[in-house]
Amino acid sequence: MALVVDDAASLVLNWLKVHADAAAIRALIYNGATNVLEAGDLTAQMLRTDMDARRTASETSKVLFLTVWDAGERPIGDWTFEQTVVIRIIDAGRGYRNIRAVRALFFDALDDDGGWTLTDVGSTGQGVLDLRYTGRSGYRQSREYDAGFEPLTFVARIQHEEA
Repeated sequence: MALVVDDAASLVLNWLKVHADAAAIRALIYNGATNVLEAGDLTAQMLRTDMDARRTASETSKVLFLTVWDAGERPIGDWTFEQTVVIRIIDAGRGYRNIRAVRALFFDALDDDGGWTLTDVGSTGQGVLDLRYTGRSGYRQSREYDAGFEPLTFVARIQHEEA
């Protein structure tokens, strides 16, 4: 299935699933790119199933899922917007150690300006000026999934073509 890239969140999702610079991150996710999901696609059953399968496969040093969330946008100029993207690193039954390892790989992938080099958002008449890391909220526990997670926040400046 081809990924449609039409905003910063879908661009980050695509980068995580296929870009060579994200290969080390995918290597620490159980099932690799398959377990990189858009917000809303993860279910508690999926998490339980993969937690059991990961244990059986002796791959307990890998996180279970990454989810990519579109956290909104705001205008910052003529035809220019800031779009916020949150990546949640999700794991269960292994404490914080797996999440910390994946988080470190995100920082390794950042360029010297604290961002990623990403050039365009499909053929939708818009382009990414930059995408930069803006913070993390630390380890949290989800009651819904009975799992731990850490959100990493990124902000992209998007330039739209004039109509």
